[in-house]
Amino acid sequence: MPSPAVLLADDITAELTKGLNRMASDGPEETTKASLEEELRTLQEKTDEEKARHAEILRKKLSAVADLEAKSGGSAAEMDGAGSGGGGGTCLSVQIAEKKEAVSKLREEESGNLARLQGLQEAKAKEQEDRDKRIKELEESEKQLASEAQQAQKQLKSLLERNHREEKELAATVTKLEQRLTKQTEETANKLKVAQLEAGVLPLQQKVDKLTTDIEGIKAEHEKKAAVLVETKELLHRLQLQLEQEQSSINELVESEEEKIKSLKQAGDDAQKEANDITNKTNQKIDESTQTKNEIQQAELAKNGIHTEKEALEQKRDSLETTLKESKDQTVELNREKIRMENEIKKIENNLKDSLNEEKRRAETMQKRREQLEAELEKKKEAVKRDESMFQSQMEQEVAKARKQQQEKSVEEREEAQRGLDEIKTDNEQLKLKIKAMEKALATEKKKLSTAKRTSGA
Repeated sequence: MPSPAVLLADDITAELTKGLNRMASDGPEETTKASLEEELRTLQEKTDEEKARHAEILRKKLSAVADLEAKSGGSAAEMDGAGSGGGGGTCLSVQIAEKKEAVSKLREEESGNLARLQGLQEAKAKEQEDRDKRIKELEESEKQLASEAQQAQKQLKSLLERNHREEKELAATVTKLEQRLTKQTEETANKLKVAQLEAGVLPLQQKVDKLTTDIEGIKAEHEKKAAVLVETKELLHRLQLQLEQEQSSINELVESEEEKIKSLKQAGDDAQKEANDITNKTNQKIDESTQTKNEIQQAELAKNGIHTEKEALEQKRDSLETTLKESKDQTVELNREKIRMENEIKKIENNLKDSLNEEKRRAETMQKRREQLEAELEKKKEAVKRDESMFQSQMEQEVAKARKQQQEKSVEEREEAQRGLDEIKTDNEQLKLKIKAMEKALATEKKKLSTAKRTSGA
């Protein structure tokens, strides 16, 4: 039958092996404090039970040895009284002394075993203390890792919120810039319309009305020039229509200013052409007047004495000359008006070009600024991605490092526990051998005592 120390060592070995196997299979991160405390408490209870049982067995053995000594002492006294002079009594006394010495050695060995058991218990308590300390360190490490992870999560959340806020601010800035650009474009268009109205449209309308009134007066006074006046009126009407069309096109087509400039130039050319036509017709009328004058002279040569008709013809001539003079004045006024219109058109063209160039520069500046802001936004997004990637890799490295450290600690603990178990097994084997030797020696001594008793009785 195995000794109690062997059974105790086997139980301790089995429990430690189960715990180590469970730690190896579950992984260091899954071994909680509660499970370790439960295993240690169970192991301590079994150790206390085995220790008490082993102490009880030792007490029984010591009591049996004491009884054996007492019996051996009584037998020795009887044998000394029965055969005080014989050599057999001396041999028996020597054997009894040897037995006592063997029993004393057994007691010393038992005391050593008890001391060894106490040392094992102290080592176990120290190991328990170290294990509790390591568990506490592991818990602190887990708390620290959780705190670091929580802090990193907060930093990541703050970084994402800041990125979202910057994106919103950037979008709001772009919207404001676009609104400002639209407002400036509308203001420029309105100013352009007002400038165009103030520069050319209203004075031209007044001039057209004045010319129309003058032409109607000339038509009333001179029926012979009705056709010319009609043509002039139609010409002015066409000019008025063209001006109205130009005004409408300027108000409606701000984006096509270059085409309007071309249209205005064409209108100026048409006005120049019409003015040239009027000049030619005026010259023609002058020729007609000259021809009339020649006819009057011929009539005077043909009809001497018709003074009244001559005066009438002279009055007619004067009237025609006055009309021609007025026509020339009107032509000069039209030429001046045409020159002024051309100057106004050039001024408007220059203003439009300046406005277009300014709008183009502003649009280019806004586009460059927008591209710059978009590039900065992309850079910030890339920086955020890099920070997230770096943070993720750092967290993975920290977790891997922590797991590796826990695994290394677990391996060291298993190796240390295995070494302790090996030592306990070795000590238990030695203790087994010693106990077997003691039991064998006791059995031999019992046989010898029985033989001696039978010999003495005989």
